[in-house]
Amino acid sequence: MEENNVNPNDALRSVANMDKPDSRTLLFFRDQETGETRSDALELHNNIISQYVLEDCVPEKVKAQFETAKNLYLYSWYVYRFYNVSELQVLATLEFALSERLDDEVVLSWFKENAPKWTMREPTLKPYLVYINAQGWVVNEEFSFWRNRARIKAEKEYYKELRESGAVEYEEFDVSTVDLKGYEYEWDYGDYLKDKLPKIRNHYGHGSSTLHNDVLMTFEEVSVLINQVYRQAT
Repeated sequence: MEENNVNPNDALRSVANMDKPDSRTLLFFRDQETGETRSDALELHNNIISQYVLEDCVPEKVKAQFETAKNLYLYSWYVYRFYNVSELQVLATLEFALSERLDDEVVLSWFKENAPKWTMREPTLKPYLVYINAQGWVVNEEFSFWRNRARIKAEKEYYKELRESGAVEYEEFDVSTVDLKGYEYEWDYGDYLKDKLPKIRNHYGHGSSTLHNDVLMTFEEVSVLINQVYRQAT
């Protein structure tokens, strides 16, 4: 590719090739045996993003923005860079959803009383996330990554015991045989998200050349947060 030229996948499509899949997306849908693109690849791509749903308690204007983010993810089949555009859109949807659900004056009053060092004319994404977590609206158990931490901890402990016992062959870890309650831990996922999600949003919002397709965790986190917050209204 000549200097200053744009990758054909990134350039404006012509009418003739606008419905051709991006070759970079296809790399993730190859049959491991044949190396060819799976025959059900597009359906699988659609199913992956379809699993994230906002509940009935969420208003239509918020759902419309969330569905826009999902459509951007779906159309990354054709334009790989839409993966990251979809992540920015879903984070914008989160801030929009929180601004619609919360009373800014109540939020500002809470900060004035509980965190006077925060000075702002109006709340933005991070203050909203701090506020809803302080209200106890963010439930750790609803996030898959939080739930998996107990399983991961149990698995590490299992293989550590095998190594210390001098075992030569390891049997595969079977989570069904383990009581995960014995591996509970203290980790406030809401506190983690209040830093993580605004950081990603700002990274994109200030201009970025980031290019990857690892954005589904953000879709899960946003959908869970929005559903949790709007349940409070019911």
